[in-house]
Amino acid sequence: MEPATCRVLVPTCMHGALGSQVCDACYACCVRSISHRELRNNSGQILESVRNGETVAVTNHGELAAVLVPPHTALIDQLDASGRVRHPTNDSPLGPSERIHHALATSVALEDLRGDR
Repeated sequence: MEPATCRVLVPTCMHGALGSQVCDACYACCVRSISHRELRNNSGQILESVRNGETVAVTNHGELAAVLVPPHTALIDQLDASGRVRHPTNDSPLGPSERIHHALATSVALEDLRGDR
């Protein structure tokens, strides 16, 4: 099977699902499904496929038990790659904030507030 053309985590899913759950449509078109036994017997080859970018769904008695994704596909990395992350800049319209100094110590202010209890 060819490597997945869409990632399992939904923010970059080509089917438009939202959230951090797995898109069901991806399983039909992009995610290879293997049994627990196949993972056990061919773990080296399967892990190599995952390392190379493929997403693999592992089933146990026909039920989904795990989804193996490449380590570089963290959610923030996927969002960044899809252009959905806005990186911070230093050109804030508010400008830098200045620290305000007050003659009254914080401990005195807290003591005063707690005195009413």
